[in-house]
Amino acid sequence: MVLEGNPDVGSPRTSDLQHPGSQGSCILSSGEDVQPGEEPIKYGELIVLGYNGCLSSGDKGRRRSRLALNRRPHANGVKPDVMHHISTPLVSKALSNRGQHSISYTLSRSHSVIVEYTHDSDTDMFQIGRSTENMIDFVVTDTSPGGGVAEGPSPQSTISRYACRILCDRRPPYIARIYAAGFDASSNIFLGERAAKWRTPDGLMDGLTTNGVLVMHPAGGFSEDSAPGVWREISVCGNVYTLRDSRSAQQRGKLVGGLHPPPSPRSHPSWDLQICPSPCPSQEVVSSPPARGSPTGSRCRLLHRGDQATVPKYHPCWRSMG
Repeated sequence: MVLEGNPDVGSPRTSDLQHPGSQGSCILSSGEDVQPGEEPIKYGELIVLGYNGCLSSGDKGRRRSRLALNRRPHANGVKPDVMHHISTPLVSKALSNRGQHSISYTLSRSHSVIVEYTHDSDTDMFQIGRSTENMIDFVVTDTSPGGGVAEGPSPQSTISRYACRILCDRRPPYIARIYAAGFDASSNIFLGERAAKWRTPDGLMDGLTTNGVLVMHPAGGFSEDSAPGVWREISVCGNVYTLRDSRSAQQRGKLVGGLHPPPSPRSHPSWDLQICPSPCPSQEVVSSPPARGSPTGSRCRLLHRGDQATVPKYHPCWRSMG
């Protein structure tokens, strides 16, 4: 998949995708929404270089190869909120919520890290991938050379179903940031054991997708005299790395820069999430875990969702993890 940004639309400073050194959903007030008869603000355009496949179900024509990123009527962006250290994969079921975006990093069969995301009223999110599901804004398909049907076994796709996501600031200068991987129908991103992933120096998580998301900025800018630039790889959290030795290598490249300093999710590393027995012995919710050294019993702890689903609250059905 090769996408090209169009620098001739929007403000001259609209797209951070063309400026890798730049620093880098709720409803806005009615005064900031597009008024009837007004043209929507255009953040920029994406163009597929080459053939993007035919429409399915016998429809005539072909898939669109050009996508304009316009400001949405209501913001749908997300940002990191809370990070959970999970001792068993079964606990992910307790965190499953279609209305809650999350990224799951599987470190081993018995240890995962889940980062929950919350709505961001300042950004619009657009997703790109091979999937034709509703959450994908721009469908990009695999095609064989010449646009025909390939003979023999189908090669492994180099385009992910949920390839990447782009977040655009809703206010000037309308900076756009690209991230590897997109959220699926359950609003989740999963990085399995074999995916490249690591802890950052500040204790957060980041990773790379199997197919990868690569960017290249022409040397000398976008002009007739520009020359090819250096290809870089984008991580799940939007940081920029040199290319890996191979497409699916677990060893990441060297950190070149970050599109922006990501918000630090709140973490509870010293507490193990456990599945609460059913029926639960108590329905009372307290605001913090018990102090270390408090009397313990054969109890467990469960993340309960209150009125604010992104704020973890602790159940008195707990046991100290020491």
